[in-house]
Amino acid sequence: MLSTEEALDQHAIPDPSAVEVLIDHLRHDFPYVVVDLPRFAARTQTVILTPPASLVIVADPTLSGMRDTMRLVELARKTATSCEITVALNRVGAPAGGALAHATRVRVPLPGRRAGIAGGSR
Repeated sequence: MLSTEEALDQHAIPDPSAVEVLIDHLRHDFPYVVVDLPRFAARTQTVILTPPASLVIVADPTLSGMRDTMRLVELARKTATSCEITVALNRVGAPAGGALAHATRVRVPLPGRRAGIAGGSR
């Protein structure tokens, strides 16, 4: 499914009940449903997080990216308590300003669960 992009100066916040209906239909028709959200939308679209079997949070290897990741993991633990959480690092090894020097793996503490680890090797 493709959607249109809103202008950058406008906030597009879809109706959570409409999103829930859409996700339910997609889960019925497909074995996997991939939802790509900017981090700020996770707060308003928590209905998407319940009840997935697994959740992949894609993070940038920057200090702000790691902070956002920790917040998203905390939100997911509260919202989708039974899902498996994996953190995947984006742009590993790519030169970028503000990147953590040797961050290729991230361990996110998940009480009662193994931490999801993704990324290249050092």
